[in-house]
Amino acid sequence: MLLTQQLKHLREKNGYSQTDLAYELDISRQSVSKWERGENFPDINNLLRLSELYNVSLDELVRGSQFLRRPFDWYPDNFGLRMHLKDQRQIYLPLKQNFTQYLPQFILSLKKKGIVTNDDYQLQIAIMNKENLYTYMEKRLNDGDAK
Repeated sequence: MLLTQQLKHLREKNGYSQTDLAYELDISRQSVSKWERGENFPDINNLLRLSELYNVSLDELVRGSQFLRRPFDWYPDNFGLRMHLKDQRQIYLPLKQNFTQYLPQFILSLKKKGIVTNDDYQLQIAIMNKENLYTYMEKRLNDGDAK
């Protein structure tokens, strides 16, 4: 479970609204909302207060699941396509979070038009196999395969 999901899950499990939690922590409701949307993250003081409030260890609060092995790697990875044009220009196209459902079809359509694609990390295969990309890349890094 991602930190954003864990924060919302524990808040709801403990019967707090965003407003209630904000009051308890002496912060704004918008801050709580931003934490749960992943736009911002609680500082260490608020993490400690949340840990005490929810009666969970800091480790459990931050990790939330077995897949988050780096508790302070809270920033989501950005995905995008980098295109190298014949005139040496580069274009970067950021991809939305739900890009995975369309990426294989997009790459296939590029190939049909004669556009060379390069997938160094073989993410397309992982996506088509519906693998968790975080777990997939962690395994590749641990195996020493990722660049």
